[in-house]
This record gives sequence, structure tokens and C-alpha cells, in this order.
Amino acid sequence: MDQPCVWTRLFERFVTRRDRGVIEFEVETSMPLRKLWNTLRGRDTTSAKPHAELDSKRPSGATRPASSPQNETAAAKKPDVSASSRRSVLSIASRSPIQRLLRDIPASACRVLEIGIGDGQRTAGLIDAFSQRLGDHIDDLRYTVIDQFEMRGGAVTLRAFHASMAGLKNRPIIVPQSPAQGMMDVAHRVGVMDVILVDADLSVIQQDQIELLLNKLMHPSTQLMKFDGERWMKTTASELAVVDTRAVA
Repeated sequence: MDQPCVWTRLFERFVTRRDRGVIEFEVETSMPLRKLWNTLRGRDTTSAKPHAELDSKRPSGATRPASSPQNETAAAKKPDVSASSRRSVLSIASRSPIQRLLRDIPASACRVLEIGIGDGQRTAGLIDAFSQRLGDHIDDLRYTVIDQFEMRGGAVTLRAFHASMAGLKNRPIIVPQSPAQGMMDVAHRVGVMDVILVDADLSVIQQDQIELLLNKLMHPSTQLMKFDGERWMKTTASELAVVDTRAVA
């Protein structure tokens, strides 16, 4: 007797559901559909299982194959971009005029006078730098600014300068006057300074008057600094007076 065909193992049932108007065709078989399909195609049903099934049965302690030496070498040679970037930023900061200036000024300096603000960009940075150095004694900082602003065709208006100081915790005392008149007022209102930063043309002031005004603002340890357009340089009242009076001649 011939071997029964696999189709004889199928039980076919048609169910008509008139209420839905749909005819459902159901096939029940004792043989798994994948095995049946492989049998019909003449394929071996004992082929290897998918990789996903093998991975799921892998023991928990098993390790995957080690990466190739080429990959490890590439990973080892990959530069630390973040570290190099941080070093570059710190290097630039250490070379900035403000950082070079602070190296020559005692950390305890808290009374600072800036005569001439230039383009107005550095004042906020100077105040922030002095505030950080003082730490818990930030309230001791007295930062004073003398500049003529728009009265003598300055690069910054008084209103714009006030606006640029809005975010600072310790805002400066602003004296919108000429250098000579401003130094006189500061000497009477604020007193002597620990640091005096000069970035203004003092050539309109007589030599002896320059020394007199600066000496009213200085104590024996006061640091007097002159900005030459690129960096801050230490100077004295007499040297500063001579340099600026020579500019007139």
C-alpha cells in the first residue's frame, strides 16, 4: 500500500458565518507548518537554528570573541579630544591680558581704580576676576571706573556701559569725568587704591599735577599699571607723568 500523502494528514474545515458574510478557511495539522513546508520543498528539517536562538541559549558566563588587534590599536591611538580642548582653553586663558595682569597683583587687592575703559569690553572681566580671587570676601571689592564716555567722543556711551554691568554681583562705581577731575573726586570719595589701571591719555595734565593726583590715590604698596595697547606694564607715578607729557611735545 502506498505511503499516504502528507495532504491526507490535513483536516480542512470550512465555516461559514452568514452574519458576517465571511468564509474562514482553517487548516489543522499535527505537523508544524515550518516542517511541513520544508518537507514539501525537499529540504532538511534538521538545519542549524537562527543565530538569535543560539545566542539566547548561550551560558551567562560565556564571553564573545575578542576584538581584532587592528580594532584595539585604532582605539588606543584615538586622541583625547576633550582633554586637549580643555588644555587649549586653559592655555589661552593663561595668556590673556587679564591673567597676566593678575600675576603681578596681590591676591588681597580689593580697591581697584580703572582710568579709561577702552572699548568697555574688559571691565566686566576684570571685576569678575578680582571677585573670584577674593572668594568669601567679595563684598570688600570696591571697583571704580573713570571715563569721559561720550562727552569726549568716547567709544562707549555711559548708558551702554551701565547695561554691560547689569549681570555683575559687584557693580563698579562709575565716575563720568575727565581723568584729572575724576582722580580728585575719587581721592575724596573713595580714598586710596590697591591697584590703579591707566588706559587713558594723561598728556593734557601737567606733569607735576599727574604725580600729585596719583600720589593722593596711592599707598606704599599700590600697584600702578599702564596699558600699552597689548599688555599691562608696571610703572610709577613719576614715570607715567614723564611718558604722557612727552606725548605733548
